[in-house]
Amino acid sequence: MRHVYYLVNIKQFIFKMLILITLTSLSSLAQADPKLISTVGQSSLINEVLDIAIDSLGNNYIFEYEYLKYSSEPKAIIVKKINNEGLLISQSRVNDRYLYSAAINKNNEFYTIHRYFNDHFTIKKWSASWELILKWEIPFSSYDYSAKLVIDSKNQIYVKLKNSIQIYNENGVFIREIKGYFHKKSPT
Repeated sequence: MRHVYYLVNIKQFIFKMLILITLTSLSSLAQADPKLISTVGQSSLINEVLDIAIDSLGNNYIFEYEYLKYSSEPKAIIVKKINNEGLLISQSRVNDRYLYSAAINKNNEFYTIHRYFNDHFTIKKWSASWELILKWEIPFSSYDYSAKLVIDSKNQIYVKLKNSIQIYNENGVFIREIKGYFHKKSPT
């Protein structure tokens, strides 16, 4: 009987030690500094990144400003198309400024949102070759300091402002605005 008691205690001890060893190893992993595994391309070729977009083939579009010489005033937007290996495929110069956000739809058409220091944001739709297809304006309050674009699988454009989300179809027609939400009531 005494042997069974010791056997149970040994099994409990071994089990507790295994848990302790596992928790200790997990704890040391959680406290470890994250390590960069790999980079691609030459980092000196990317300047101040304004936004990125990814097309259906996995190509990255990096949006940067081109500045006036000896000035902090942007004069154009440079769009660099880079594949997953970091190879620069193409570079385009878009004669526009004050970019807040960019997105690409499943037809490889780009949408950008800009603010021109007045009472509205301007959303622009561009072809894959950066020809302007369409533009429309949306009003904002003086508290809307930024905006973000996201496009869903139906090519609907979601515009995040400070206190709302506006939804448009791909031709700039307003669909609806989300200003709040409801909590789902739990069954009682």
